[in-house]
Amino acid sequence: MVRRAQEKIERQGAENVTATQTGLFDASLQEESFDAVMACNVLLYIADRAAALARIRALLKPQGTLLLVSDCLGEGLTRERVRKWFEYKTGKRPYVAFDTMRSLEQSVADAGFTVLERENLFPAPPNLFLATKKA
Repeated sequence: MVRRAQEKIERQGAENVTATQTGLFDASLQEESFDAVMACNVLLYIADRAAALARIRALLKPQGTLLLVSDCLGEGLTRERVRKWFEYKTGKRPYVAFDTMRSLEQSVADAGFTVLERENLFPAPPNLFLATKKA
């Protein structure tokens, strides 16, 4: 995906975009150096969400943007929810969160982000999109 992104960046001639692959806690990432961070279906697999959100907040410039999309497996009883719960409980899958849309949004707000926009992108399980700003 990084290679594909780099190809698109080059084709479009964008000079202010960089696509890389690195860990969130990589020491080479400088605080307040990012205008935006996008996390798509990642947060539900991070056991220490508070630490991850704090790190993202630290990396963002003042008024930086966090775009977040995440399955909310705590909403309703879906086949996907049951499968992931079973795999997690039997050790076939690492950590997975079972958030509701409300609990996910609250954890993001608790981490110091202001939610600007929200949209449920998929009905079952809900896939919540949040556009936020660093408060």
